[in-house]
Amino acid sequence: MIRAALTLLIALVLAGALCACDGDQAPPEPAPELVNVAQSGPVTLRVESDRDTIRTVDRAAVRIGVTLEPGATLTDLSVDAEAAGWTVIDDRQEPERLIGQGRTRLSRTLTLEPFLEGEYEIPSVHAAWSMADASGVVTSEPMRVRVTSVLEADDPLTIGEVRPIPPETIEAAQRSGAPTLVAILGGVGAAALLATALIWRRSRRAAPDPASVILARLERAAQAGEPGVEACAEAAEALRLLAGDRVDGSARSLIDRLDDARFAPASDADRIADLVRDAAALGRSLIEARRARA
Repeated sequence: MIRAALTLLIALVLAGALCACDGDQAPPEPAPELVNVAQSGPVTLRVESDRDTIRTVDRAAVRIGVTLEPGATLTDLSVDAEAAGWTVIDDRQEPERLIGQGRTRLSRTLTLEPFLEGEYEIPSVHAAWSMADASGVVTSEPMRVRVTSVLEADDPLTIGEVRPIPPETIEAAQRSGAPTLVAILGGVGAAALLATALIWRRSRRAAPDPASVILARLERAAQAGEPGVEACAEAAEALRLLAGDRVDGSARSLIDRLDDARFAPASDADRIADLVRDAAALGRSLIEARRARA
C-alpha cells in the first residue's frame, strides 16, 4: 500500500513539473537563519543553519566552519544529531585549506531530516584542538528548530475523502478546452494527500523516543568496566541534549568535569567510570523531570 501511495505522489510531482513555466529558475541559496560562534584559544567555531522553521517534509542544512590560527591542529570535530531525533541524510567534510596569514579553515555540512513535527535542537558541536603543549575544546551552543506538519491545522484529512473540484475551476477548464486534465490532476492530488497521510501515520508509530535513546547510551557507558575517555565525551553530549536550556548548577559542573576527563591519563580510569555513572544518574533524573512536566 505504501509503495502504491508513493507512486501516486511521484505522479503528482511529474504533473506539476510539466505545467511549470520554462523560464523558472532555481532560487538563490538562502542566508542562514541561525548562527552561533564560539572561540577557545586559537580556534574559532561557527555553526549555522539555513532554516529555523521547517516542515516535516523538508530538510535543514547545517554548516560547520572551524578556523585555526597558525600552529594549531584540529584533533576532533564531533556532533551527534541522531541523538537529538534527526536523521542524517548527508555528512560532507572538506579538507583543511589556507585562508591567509597562516590560518587554515575546515568546513563540514550536514543535511538533517526530522521524524515528526515539534521542537528540535541542532546539538552542540565540539572541536578539540592542540597547539604545542596546550590543548582544549571549543563547544557551540545548541540551536532550536521548529518543525511543523505538512498538513495545515485547520485542514484535517479524512482518509477516503475526495473533495469536489470548485465550480469556477471546472468552468475555467471548459473554457480552455482541458476538462480532462483538471479531472486527472484533481484525482492525483487526492491520492497524493492520502499517500502523505499514510506515510506520516506510519512514521509516527515507528519513530523512537529521543530521550530513551540518550538514556540508553548513558547507561551502556556507565555499565562498561573501564569506559575510557570517549565515554566521557558521549556522556557530556547526552547531558547537554537532555538539559537543553537548563544547563546550570550540578549539570554544568558535571559536564565541565566530563570534558576535562577526556584529556585525563589512563591511570584515572576509576575516576572516569565514576563520572560516567554520575552522568547516567543525572540523565535519568532529567528525563523523569521532563516527563513530570509533560
